[in-house]
Amino acid sequence: MVDVFESLVPSSDHFFETQNRLTLLRAAHKRGAQWVLCGDADERFETRFLRRLPSLTRKPPAQVMGLRFVALWDNLQQHRVGNACKHVLFPAVDPRPYYPPGRLHQPWFPPSLGAAAKQILDYYLYHLGSLTRQDRLDRYHKFQRIDPHLTHQPQGYDNLIDESDLRLAPVLPERAFRYE
Repeated sequence: MVDVFESLVPSSDHFFETQNRLTLLRAAHKRGAQWVLCGDADERFETRFLRRLPSLTRKPPAQVMGLRFVALWDNLQQHRVGNACKHVLFPAVDPRPYYPPGRLHQPWFPPSLGAAAKQILDYYLYHLGSLTRQDRLDRYHKFQRIDPHLTHQPQGYDNLIDESDLRLAPVLPERAFRYE
């Protein structure tokens, strides 16, 4: 552990998301980091990706790299098939200016990298926050509560609970992740 950041201001869910990300990105930049790998507490990187990380940062295929974002579904051995992705690996540049406070669903990378070359790599980022039906319902209701007018996500949040076109795939051994 290098730093501890603490905020004791009561707020609604996700209210300080952009400020928290800015704090972390500024700390990485200040400490001289070359690259930033971002992830939330309920996300797990495919082990194969983590093994390849040193070579990806030595010879990056793009300035901003993303992974396929898949929701684990009902157990740790299967995921929902979909087209979501999340950009999680990019140079540790000065993140200022950053996204406005109180905004949801902004990318981790700073706006200064918005025009940078981007590539989605053939690795998975597993989301544990949708593991159980109750988890999915809780997330759906949370976002309905904090974004009732769909200001932050105009298409809404039905995708969190809609199972009409549900396709599941196993987590293959070569795409394993560490749970702990």
